[in-house]
Amino acid sequence: MKLRWRFLIAFLIIAGLIGGSLVFPSIALNAFINPITRGLWMLFRLVGMVDQQVYWGLLAIVVFAFSLLILPRGSDPSSVPFTPAPPRPKDAVDEWEHLLEGASKSGENRRALQYRLNSLNRKADELVTNRGVDEFVLEPKAVQGRGAAVRRWLGVKKLRRHFVYAEILEPFLAEIEILLEVRNDDVSDENHEHR
Repeated sequence: MKLRWRFLIAFLIIAGLIGGSLVFPSIALNAFINPITRGLWMLFRLVGMVDQQVYWGLLAIVVFAFSLLILPRGSDPSSVPFTPAPPRPKDAVDEWEHLLEGASKSGENRRALQYRLNSLNRKADELVTNRGVDEFVLEPKAVQGRGAAVRRWLGVKKLRRHFVYAEILEPFLAEIEILLEVRNDDVSDENHEHR
């Protein structure tokens, strides 16, 4: 109901102004139309007198202000710009370097490296024997003065946080080497027997 009353009042005011200008045209011209047209003409002349460079400057300021308003805010998680995924490794060496580098950056990457190491451990064990091998758990420890040596040993170029993976991976790599040596010895013994 309130909306109808407001609409009715607005309609009556507009109808009264139009009706009054038809009945009393001189009053309508002197009271309403002349002041409005004089103001518009003065504004038009003022706009025409200002140099065009001023308008280009104002336009640049308005566009700059608008671009600042539409930029995403850092506090809003949905406004973080899209970052493309890093390129996939080209070969196995690149893949392992990528895993080792990523393991130093986040727990999720550490779990991925742990999963891959355990998978490799099982595959190596299956190649040699059917005995079970304990799974390795990666628990990074802070480097104490040996960061450069660990980075060289791992072949990782960019470690944000230094972890001693050498101490964790050393037993695993030694076990793989032993398993591969046993496998190579068995294969070479079989080759000698067949000759």
